[in-house]
Amino acid sequence: MAQTSYTATPGQYASAAMHLELRSEWAYVRINGERYVSMTSGTSGHVYLLRADGRGCACTYYETTGKLCSHALALELATMEDELRETASVPSLASYRDLFPGCAGGCGELVDDGGSYSKLCYRCSAEQTFRLEQQSKRERMTR
Repeated sequence: MAQTSYTATPGQYASAAMHLELRSEWAYVRINGERYVSMTSGTSGHVYLLRADGRGCACTYYETTGKLCSHALALELATMEDELRETASVPSLASYRDLFPGCAGGCGELVDDGGSYSKLCYRCSAEQTFRLEQQSKRERMTR
């Protein structure tokens, strides 16, 4: 979206809200590789073509002033609405425990197994390996 220091008027916000109500009728087209939005005015019924990045509109207001028009404002508000919807649909994770399971050894550490199938943390895995090696050595000595 175009960044401007211009502040929209309450009338432009009201007009932009009307354009947003007709958002299902907006059409996105490409002209010479540039993406545009075709938007019908809620009051006059005129169809306006504006750049999808909000930096230009075919309406009289934009052409005479070069300032943000209600069509570009509606497009900017629609983009912000889409971004909010996307971020709201992403579940937030409360902690690392939501990402990594706890150790099956019961120590309470998190398991970052790096793709292996171990359910033990590094410390419990090392202790288990040590115990199994010691047990194996004892069994060989008793034979």
